[in-house]
Amino acid sequence: MACTIDIGSSVIHLPVSFNLLNKRSPGIFNSLVFCSMWYFVLLLLQQMSMFVVMLLSLSRTIVILFPFYKVNKRAVLFSLLLYFIYHCTRNAVYFYHAETYYITATALCEVYEKSVLRTIYQANYAVCLGVPSIIVLTSFLASISKLLRNNGGASLRRNRRASITITYFSAIFLICNCFTFINQTFYTLTMVQSQYPGHFYESKFMFFYSWVLSELYCTVLNASLNPVLC
Repeated sequence: MACTIDIGSSVIHLPVSFNLLNKRSPGIFNSLVFCSMWYFVLLLLQQMSMFVVMLLSLSRTIVILFPFYKVNKRAVLFSLLLYFIYHCTRNAVYFYHAETYYITATALCEVYEKSVLRTIYQANYAVCLGVPSIIVLTSFLASISKLLRNNGGASLRRNRRASITITYFSAIFLICNCFTFINQTFYTLTMVQSQYPGHFYESKFMFFYSWVLSELYCTVLNASLNPVLC
């Protein structure tokens, strides 16, 4: 499942790459219907990818901390289903009230709603980006601490291999999603305090490239590397 989501996350960014190579012309994003559907799926895949990584990291940590505890697979699958339904419902409600635009500066489609609903949506989105990162970081620290305290022959070697895997897994996730979370936090603060671009996006780099980096390259890099580590 994780590999399928990550492959989808990578493939769905191809239209943006084509637009960037074609002087940011809209291309197939000329169709606002397609634009809206594309952005809906993009957000869904991004959130589900992060949630799957969080569950994988958390389950591995539980196994390391409590070797005789058996992780309930049904509970994991049920949490995935609930998270999927939640984001589908949340995005559907917001998209229903919002208008779709193609943003030339970022070569991305986006939906925009001018009421307080947008601020609530963006704040919720920032939380959904930040919470998985915090849980992965906490799991990483707890796992490493436990593994470093363990001693033994074959067990020690297995623990060291697991430690290396968890280190790479958590580090890549945190690095790739850190900028996305920070950028989204800046955007939420901008919408609360003033109109976009506001103070945070006055510079050319932040205005033109922050969204391309956070929404395109960071997420695709994370999605591309996850199957290798799994």
